[in-house]
Amino acid sequence: MNRPDIRRYVAAGHPLRCLRIRLDPGDGYIASSGNDC
Repeated sequence: MNRPDIRRYVAAGHPLRCLRIRLDPGDGYIASSGNDC
């Protein structure tokens, strides 16, 4: 399980509004959505 931690991502100063967070059953990952920036 070497996935990015959303809390660490935010703590690092990355804007959530430029991200799309997808939560699938039993899984969660961060996908970049540059078009939304």
